[in-house]
Amino acid sequence: MAVYLLLDSILLFIRILGLGISFDFYLKSKESRFIYSCIGWFSWVLSSCISFFSEQKELTPVYDILLLSSSIFLAVGSLLIVTGVVLYFLHISFRFILAICGFAILTPSTAFILVGFELSSLIALIITSCVTFSLLGSGIYQRSNLRSLIGSSMILFYVSAALAVIYAVTRIFLTLPIELDYFFSVMITLLFLLLLIHLENSLSIILKDQLKDRFSHDLGNILQTIVVAESIKRDKLSPGDLKRIDEMLKSKWEDAAKLIKEIRGL
Repeated sequence: MAVYLLLDSILLFIRILGLGISFDFYLKSKESRFIYSCIGWFSWVLSSCISFFSEQKELTPVYDILLLSSSIFLAVGSLLIVTGVVLYFLHISFRFILAICGFAILTPSTAFILVGFELSSLIALIITSCVTFSLLGSGIYQRSNLRSLIGSSMILFYVSAALAVIYAVTRIFLTLPIELDYFFSVMITLLFLLLLIHLENSLSIILKDQLKDRFSHDLGNILQTIVVAESIKRDKLSPGDLKRIDEMLKSKWEDAAKLIKEIRGL
């Protein structure tokens, strides 16, 4: 019992860490994908808390209800965390996300009422696995686009997807020893946490390179125009031409000021 409580505590700590990192990323970027990630990690935290609490309440039907709740939160959390990852390279509509989460909640709950916990837990696992495989498979199908968008995070993406597939298939067809089940749970949680951090770091590097090329190109064009205009002004020009050149120079100086302000705002 003490060993299982320790393993539950480790899993809970990692998931709280994932929630904190996702929330920090959201505060910095305001990207919607981190809203899904935050809700997903929070669901995983709730799943761990319920599992932790259920160890003290091994009484039916309360025990079965707690386990069902833990399974549902685990399923919803898995779907939302994977959605947060896939949103880096693929658009997914809010209605679709809401539909799969609703399906992952209602179907096991209905099965629990009709036939009990064992089948409802298996249904939750199958639903989660099928949707997760489909979402992760979209990344493998679009691997050329994936490489350009997330760079070296592809390797971690494939490793996380492979381990999730192995764990889900094994859980569906076999009864795993509880120690092995905890091992898979901890490893998958750690991998998705590392994937989240690595994805954001890779995206930052890619965006930095893109912005560097863009700003250097735009600033070079502005400076070239200013230099050419100043050299032309040395020639004998009519007042009208000089006025037009001065207006163009003023416009370019304003463009340069806006560009510098944008760079400083990054």
